[in-house]
Amino acid sequence: MIPVEDASDIDRFLNDLHDRCWLCGFGWGMVGAAGTFLVRAIVDPSVGSPERLIFEGKPIVEKPLMQSGREAQAHEGTMLNTRACPPLSAEERSRVAAMKAAERQRLAGAIQKARDNFTEAHVKRVVASGKSDLEARVIISRWMDRKELTGEFPLPFDDSNLSGKPVAEVLIAPERYIGKTLADPFEGVAYGRGKAVLYRRDDGSLFINSFAHGGMTYELKARAAALELLWGDAAAMPQAMGTIVKGILHASSLTLVYGPPKSAKSFLVTDLFVAIADDGCGDWMGHAIMRHGPVLYIACEGHAGFWKRLAALKLARGLSLPGNFALARGRPVLIDLDPKSHQAIPHPDDVLDAVARMTADGRKPIAVAIDTVFRSVGAGNVSASDHMNAYLAALAAIRIRASPWLPFITR
Repeated sequence: MIPVEDASDIDRFLNDLHDRCWLCGFGWGMVGAAGTFLVRAIVDPSVGSPERLIFEGKPIVEKPLMQSGREAQAHEGTMLNTRACPPLSAEERSRVAAMKAAERQRLAGAIQKARDNFTEAHVKRVVASGKSDLEARVIISRWMDRKELTGEFPLPFDDSNLSGKPVAEVLIAPERYIGKTLADPFEGVAYGRGKAVLYRRDDGSLFINSFAHGGMTYELKARAAALELLWGDAAAMPQAMGTIVKGILHASSLTLVYGPPKSAKSFLVTDLFVAIADDGCGDWMGHAIMRHGPVLYIACEGHAGFWKRLAALKLARGLSLPGNFALARGRPVLIDLDPKSHQAIPHPDDVLDAVARMTADGRKPIAVAIDTVFRSVGAGNVSASDHMNAYLAALAAIRIRASPWLPFITR
């Protein structure tokens, strides 16, 4: 226990000290069970509040390891002057934000894997409630992104008679659950019981306050809000883009490559995707590759001769093509036309099938190229705005069902 001169400055002091640890290289990131990016340092700013009990449990050690007894000792000293750690300057805050964004980018693969695992653990339950697979994945994505728990989300109450009750049931008769303890909703019982409590505000809204990871708040809602609100400076904070190739390709993006005929557009995109799939390739045409991984290149035309392009690329590289580069030959149909109304309907199934086969092989793609738009619209018309809206909706459906971060390149 360390006494301080000004208790009102504890919160500011711990947060600034935490960020100064980052500036000195003593900060890092971790990934929660639902893909939450957790900011860590050698100083935990959450322990400064008076309601937190600080304790050490006796470790379990096995021979030849041993621990000698330790006794707390009091020492003469002065009160801690928290003002000796000054607030960060604007330039320092910018540096810390950039460092945290870079760490989040480094963990992008682990974050996506955790999100995928969390989604698959819940999707069947939500579908069983009457939602389509696509709707279920949208709902689960909102759980993770906004910490707004709805419908079929099971709450891990410590009371065995309440454990697993869905949010919808809690909202119907909340009196039975208010004040009850539970495990952190995302981390689950494996992280420990008694980590959270369900509360009700004066306006009747329900929320869960969790002590996991320094403090989390989960809102219980009948339905998830469609819009996310960011207030004041929070709206200007850097947002992780999930960059794959700096300045060119980002997660959740749609990139269109265009140019006159015979201007080597396909060669350009093929070379880019091979570079992303090659762990040993640090940049592409001077643009740093921030994340490597499996890629899917869908060649909708030139099937008979496409192998020649890849053979030429092998010669130019002087290397074999990376095993994470997957070529799909054929013509996927991303638009169906209703036979009666002739209305354009999104049809993501062909591409989803290829993504599913790659995923089953342990190589889930981090980027997909569709070459070309014209050859993948099926019976659709690229000059009709409603047809292209259906095309974009098909890409969105693929992203939601395969990975919310999946970027596309089309030409």
